[in-house]
Amino acid sequence: MSTRVDQLSEIFEAFQQAQETEAQGLTPAAGEFEFWPGASGGCYVHSVFRLRDCPELPKACYILVNRHDTGACEIRAMGQTTHDSATLNRAQIRQQAAELGANEVHVHFLGTSYRDRAVVLFDIETGLTTAADEDGELYVDALAH
Repeated sequence: MSTRVDQLSEIFEAFQQAQETEAQGLTPAAGEFEFWPGASGGCYVHSVFRLRDCPELPKACYILVNRHDTGACEIRAMGQTTHDSATLNRAQIRQQAAELGANEVHVHFLGTSYRDRAVVLFDIETGLTTAADEDGELYVDALAH
């Protein structure tokens, strides 16, 4: 029961954060959110932005995704922004996404410290059910999470 309450608390906090970012002009693509599962059983809410619409970002976790017409997500990279400047964070993400062929940025705003964000990324990375193609790219069915 405690785990369920913690998960509901995190989701509520995520939606509060989403409302705050929307008020600051950081509106996700069509109000979309993606919930990425972790190996721990936790689920992490991410605001979804098209690459061209990616706003200036505070320190946060991100997943660079190439979303196919079928809805499947091809994960190109995972990481966290590192700059104190929101403008530099956006530039870093846009450059990396363009180099890797990503068309979406999934941003998790709730990590308050570098360590918290690293734990979230590790949990998601180890929790993904993935299949590797011959190039070692990770594919995740968008309907699976």
